[in-house]
Amino acid sequence: MHIWVKRSMQTALVSGGLFVLGTGVASAADSPDAPANPIDAGVTVPIDIGDNVLGTPVGQTKLPGYQGEVSTKTLTNPLQQALKPKTSSAAKPATPAAAKPTQKTVTKAAPSKAAPPSDPLRGNRANADLAVPVQIAGNAFAAGGPAEVDGSNHHQTYQDHHDITTSGAGTPLGGNVVDARWAVPVQFANNAISWAGAARTKGGRAEQTTSTTGSDTTDGRGGTGSGNVLAGQWATPLQVTGNAASWGGSAQTTDSQAHNTTASGGPISSAGKDSTLAGNVGAAPLAFPMEFNGNAPTWGGVSTVDSSKTTDTVTAGGTKEGINHIPSYVQTNGDRGTGSGNIVQPQGAGIANVASVAAAWAGKSSTGGVHGGPLADPVPLPGYPFPTGNPLTGGINPAAPAPTGQPTRPDGSPLWPVPIPSPQPVKPAHAPKSASSSKSTVTSGGFSSTSAKDGTGSGNIADAPLAVPAEVFGVAGNWGLESYAGHDNTSDVKSGSGTYTNGNGGKASGNLVSEPVAASPDVFGSGASWIGTSYGQATNTKNVRAGGYDGTQGNNSEASGNIVTAPAALPAEVFGVGGSWVGQGVGVADEHKKVTAGGDGNTNDDNGKLSSNVIAAPLSAPTQVFGVGAAWIGRGVGEASNHTDSKAGGDYHGTGALGTVAGNIAQAPISQVTQVDGDGAAWGGYGQGVSDNTTNSRAGGKNLADGTGGTLAGNVVNAPSAGTAGVFGVAPAWIGRVTGDATNNVTSTAGGDTHTAGDRGQLAGDVVSAEALPIAQVFGDSAAWIGMVDGSAVNHTRNTSGGDITSSGTGTSGVVQDAPTSEVAQVFGDSAVWGGVANAYGDNVTHGNSGGHVGTTGQHNQTPVGAVGQIYGLHPALLGQATSIVPENVTQVMDGDTPAQLDLPLGPSALPANGIPTLPGLPG
Repeated sequence: MHIWVKRSMQTALVSGGLFVLGTGVASAADSPDAPANPIDAGVTVPIDIGDNVLGTPVGQTKLPGYQGEVSTKTLTNPLQQALKPKTSSAAKPATPAAAKPTQKTVTKAAPSKAAPPSDPLRGNRANADLAVPVQIAGNAFAAGGPAEVDGSNHHQTYQDHHDITTSGAGTPLGGNVVDARWAVPVQFANNAISWAGAARTKGGRAEQTTSTTGSDTTDGRGGTGSGNVLAGQWATPLQVTGNAASWGGSAQTTDSQAHNTTASGGPISSAGKDSTLAGNVGAAPLAFPMEFNGNAPTWGGVSTVDSSKTTDTVTAGGTKEGINHIPSYVQTNGDRGTGSGNIVQPQGAGIANVASVAAAWAGKSSTGGVHGGPLADPVPLPGYPFPTGNPLTGGINPAAPAPTGQPTRPDGSPLWPVPIPSPQPVKPAHAPKSASSSKSTVTSGGFSSTSAKDGTGSGNIADAPLAVPAEVFGVAGNWGLESYAGHDNTSDVKSGSGTYTNGNGGKASGNLVSEPVAASPDVFGSGASWIGTSYGQATNTKNVRAGGYDGTQGNNSEASGNIVTAPAALPAEVFGVGGSWVGQGVGVADEHKKVTAGGDGNTNDDNGKLSSNVIAAPLSAPTQVFGVGAAWIGRGVGEASNHTDSKAGGDYHGTGALGTVAGNIAQAPISQVTQVDGDGAAWGGYGQGVSDNTTNSRAGGKNLADGTGGTLAGNVVNAPSAGTAGVFGVAPAWIGRVTGDATNNVTSTAGGDTHTAGDRGQLAGDVVSAEALPIAQVFGDSAAWIGMVDGSAVNHTRNTSGGDITSSGTGTSGVVQDAPTSEVAQVFGDSAVWGGVANAYGDNVTHGNSGGHVGTTGQHNQTPVGAVGQIYGLHPALLGQATSIVPENVTQVMDGDTPAQLDLPLGPSALPANGIPTLPGLPG
């Protein structure tokens, strides 16, 4: 590195270090018996630069390399020594060992547990560590000439671990900790970048390991304003590797491998027993890798990524053994305290990933070893494939090698075309294995616990875990010419875990507020083209979890042990979609996904007031578009297999025996599945969509309450909604050939059974419930103005909202008011044509249960309202031919113990071509 560059970076870092009084990372030299510095901060930038080349018209040049470190410690070491509390002359500093240029390990000694007499800050500690390792290796830059790197191999390690251990026990305003640790490694490796030249990288290996870790331990027992912790633990690596980008030239990346391991922070422990405003913890861990790997953008050139593989392991926070031997992130307590032992913890885990995207503007791009599409184009567009020797290739032969594998159907039939007529839906083709892949494991925070027995305003927890991996991969798009993409993705993302507290005998203590959100917005395995050819293939295996079990107690307490929770599981994605405007777009994708937010909630209370109540609003809402092919004067083919499990919340248990306004539960779970899949559409072209869908969505669970001997206790308010909205196996066309094939298996469940009791109570054990069951689906239909269309679908839908209700009591207790409703509207197996051929196949099995049986020894009333409306088997035709097949139509909907009162099936018998319509489902 040029000396002026190094000095510039040093100047910037030193300037930033001045604001923290120059207290850098030099505490590695401290003796274990020496008192810690009250303020410790530093910025470190390890640098690894090498194996980079530049190609120009005069030849290839190897760019300068550098291995070393730039840090604030050149200024902060002397200042830190001057600020350190005085100690005995017997304490001798240790001599730090020399580190390798590209491997930095810092281990800071743990300070003593109690503040020394000479410490004017009473054991308070502040720490801020920022580590920004930079790795720039194995890159080829072409600017009017060839550039090539072969076999680059770089490993960079930076480790900074130091625990903070202090105490403010029995001390006012002592032993507080403010700790901020941030690891931001930057990796730019194995990229080929071209401007009017040829750039190539091959066999590149790049690895980064970064940690700014350590635990925070303090004690505020018997103190005032002591033992509090405020911690920020952030791990946010940036990875840009294995890409090939060109502008009027060519770029190629082959066999790139990049690995990143980043960790920040650790477990947190404190205590606020017998204290005031002590032992509170505010923790904000964030694990969030940002990745741009294996992509191939081009503008008027050729970009090729034959293989790019990445792995990332990112961790924020940490755990150690806690209550009941559970690995725990935060532990504290506020027993007999005032405003003590509380926890506030927003926890974040996510991914921002763009991988194996092939994007071309008047050029050719490919990723994942996919060098050709699965369809043979009968009329090649002018200008492609590139003739050998095309000046845009820059010396790389663009002749298409054999693709990594062709997508095939389970029965071995070809991808294109689906035959017309197709009496039953075909199964989608499976995406073959790609040469590029990514694997990410991201973890933030963990289980947290506290206690507030006989406390006031203590032991409360506010928990907001957020898990949101957002990824785009295996997508091809172009304007003119060609783009091909392939990628296999695996992600495991977890934010937070369970929580537990105890408010027995307390006042406004031991309460829980939890809002876990697990979402997964993805776009993958798709191709889009405007005057060209695009093909994207991908597989996706993903597990996303936020939060977990919530537990507390409120025995003999006031306004304690309550739970408020609103978990949300939100899978949202687009995959296996092919779209084209005057061209050809193909997408093939397979997915297995599990998204979970929250878990069971449990609180117990005997003889409490305003205690052990539960308010829950879980939401599970898969929203997906997959297996869709659409074209405007072109050809669009989309095929996808989907397996999704989405779950929010769980069973809720609240007991209020002998209590007042205690043990009540209010639950409003919503499970709503919204999907568009297996559809084809065309305006003057060809559209083909095929899907195989298995989706399970669940929100909330059982209500388990008890108000025995209580007043306004053990009551339940329940409002579940289990809905499904879908458009699948549909084939509309305006001059074209379109097929839509879908196999659909969807289960949507909200809530569950309710059990409570109000014996010997007043206004206890009562239940008010209103269940909803909305189902709206269109499937197995086709329509054409002039063309040939075929819509085919098999549907199995099962929705359950609420369940049986059981209670007991007399007088004002054990009273049940239940209003189950259902609203079902479906259109399937219908075809319509103006001029051409339209075929429809709709096989339907729909089961719905809204509410259930009511059993109580008290008064009860159930008022069911249900309506089912279905249009099926119709096939009007003006100048063409329309056919409709409905081999099975089983729709069974129950509202409580009663079938839906209004059932309007509008089929061929109800709407004859030559006769008077009849409505057999009307009452009377």
